Amino acid sequence: MKSTKVLIAIAAGLVVFGLGCRKDNLDKLNQSDQEALVGIEAAYDNAQVYNDSLIYCAGSGHPCSQEYIEYCDSMFHHYDGLWNHHHDNYSHDNAHDDHHHDGHGMHHHGNHNNHDDNEGHHETHHKLMEHLLDEHKPYHP
Repeated sequence: MKSTKVLIAIAAGLVVFGLGCRKDNLDKLNQSDQEALVGIEAAYDNAQVYNDSLIYCAGSGHPCSQEYIEYCDSMFHHYDGLWNHHHDNYSHDNAHDDHHHDGHGMHHHGNHNNHDDNEGHHETHHKLMEHLLDEHKPYHP
């Protein structure tokens, strides 16, 4: 009887430990999602740099050649396209993703299990890019 209780206690401990390990692994981004997330953030940052250059050129007293303006606009759209490319490569299946996509659009599912704004892809990434695209429209040559 005593050995049965010990075995049950050991088995219960292993189950709890195993579930804890599984949860830790689910919270981590896989390699392809890590790469896609880095790409999303880098593409946004670079698009912002070229958009800021367009805004600078539009300011009074900042003469820029038409060629440079078109170059900045072209690079902005290049990085916008890269943002979409990396976003399409992101799985949206991670424990801390707060939304997913399907044929009907984006769906916020409020998943905040171990939610950390510095981990995973969040709706905020979309809002930042949408704001940047809106900001770009008046400066598009």
